[in-house]
Amino acid sequence: MPLVETTPTQPTRKVRNSGRKAVVALFASLTLAAVAVLLILRLPAVAEWWLVAIAWWVIWFLMIAILLYRGGAVRDDVQWSGPRWWFRKNAKPSLTNPRSKSGSSDWFPWALDGVFTCGQLGEFAFMLGIVVAAVVLIPLLAWAVVEVLIPLAALVVYVTLRGALALAAVASGRCRRDLWRTIGFAGFWATAYSAPLAFVLWLCSIARDQ
Repeated sequence: MPLVETTPTQPTRKVRNSGRKAVVALFASLTLAAVAVLLILRLPAVAEWWLVAIAWWVIWFLMIAILLYRGGAVRDDVQWSGPRWWFRKNAKPSLTNPRSKSGSSDWFPWALDGVFTCGQLGEFAFMLGIVVAAVVLIPLLAWAVVEVLIPLAALVVYVTLRGALALAAVASGRCRRDLWRTIGFAGFWATAYSAPLAFVLWLCSIARDQ
């Protein structure tokens, strides 16, 4: 019998979609669409929000359709780290006068004796306390906003949007290179994710008419 050469079949490459890129693209598109509708158009508030809901439906549909048609899961490729401490750990404020050799700290009230009255001294101490509190609290508030609040908000947005995209990709089954199946499932998930905003707008319309 003649020998027939068979070429080995190449394994299909597994598609893995980046969750970070998908979330950034989705969040940026949703934000830009809302800002463009609310700032550019001059319509009643309810009409503008209905246009926002329609634009969000289109964005959800396109994003999910692209992921389903490409196939593959939406992987979690973001590494989160804890907040960084901006201040030195070993820095301790000195409570004594660094120039005083004897270590005496009672020179300050005597130096002001005859310069301020008792009431003025109290006001000076109050203002000094406000300045010191501001100097201490403002860096702490900036640290809390930059290192805690903003990363926490980013984490919530990332987990929510990536979870929604991953659920749509997994629950829709095999839609790779299947156009009509992709369109059907993308429309379903876009409607499901846009329904809460549409429901709130519907309730607002009813409340306004009454």
